[in-house]
Amino acid sequence: MFKNPVYIHGYAFSSKIFKDFVGIKIDLPFHGKSVLPYKGFTSLAKTIGLTLPCRHDIIGWSMGASLSLLIAFLFPSKVNRLILIGATPYFSKSWKASRIKAFLKGLCAGREDLIENFRVTALGKSFRDSMDIKGSYKLLRDFIEIDLSPVVPYVNKEVVVVHGVCDPIVPVKEAFKLANLLKNAKLKILPGGHFPVKDEKDLISAVF
Repeated sequence: MFKNPVYIHGYAFSSKIFKDFVGIKIDLPFHGKSVLPYKGFTSLAKTIGLTLPCRHDIIGWSMGASLSLLIAFLFPSKVNRLILIGATPYFSKSWKASRIKAFLKGLCAGREDLIENFRVTALGKSFRDSMDIKGSYKLLRDFIEIDLSPVVPYVNKEVVVVHGVCDPIVPVKEAFKLANLLKNAKLKILPGGHFPVKDEKDLISAVF
């Protein structure tokens, strides 16, 4: 079982993705019902880390996984263990530059269809929750550009890297890169895509 679990979702989703999970669920800025300010990616990790009341297992998905790594680096006393789903140490290297440029351009235009298509690709089905598309531009751009490769080796926690073998957003090779950078990592490759678990029971089964 997880110890005081905290769940951090990925870009274009919200805490609703973890509706069948028990624990603290965070809405990132511009997503769901979030009231969190956004001043930068590392600043966001600090804001979240400072609000954590005790020592937690942090479960991060995609963008949420990168934030989880930063939280563990900045606030090791607040973290018991990390479970990272669909994670990469450097997202910019996992997509073609032209594809990233086109996606960011679409965000600036506030294209709801782009977000809908991304959600279906990432989750394998539709997902509905509120989102400030234009507001999320800087958040996504910062996530894309941040390279955690120099930081990851200093995360001295037990980490379980969970990845779908058919992930269309973050290629499975990124999971191997991340696991190789970590000091204490277990790599779990599952059938499925970017979110390869159905519910809390399914995730626990994969982790333990």
